[in-house]
Amino acid sequence: MKNLILYDVRQLRGLTQKELARKLNITTLYYSRIETGNVIPSVRLVDLLMLELGVPTPEDIGFSWMYKKTVTEYIP
Repeated sequence: MKNLILYDVRQLRGLTQKELARKLNITTLYYSRIETGNVIPSVRLVDLLMLELGVPTPEDIGFSWMYKKTVTEYIP
């Protein structure tokens, strides 16, 4: 499913996919696949997206499902 929230926030920040991908140190193709919903980004990449786009929560860029688990569920 296309991530329209991520697309809208990127557009509001005046960034192209290429510019944002460069800031995230990923390829433009990989970023495009995230935005179109063909790739699920890692939690780390979602954190970087939040920093680059200036949003406080993953929900603000369409990734509310990323943090459904509690922190202890991620600790082996």
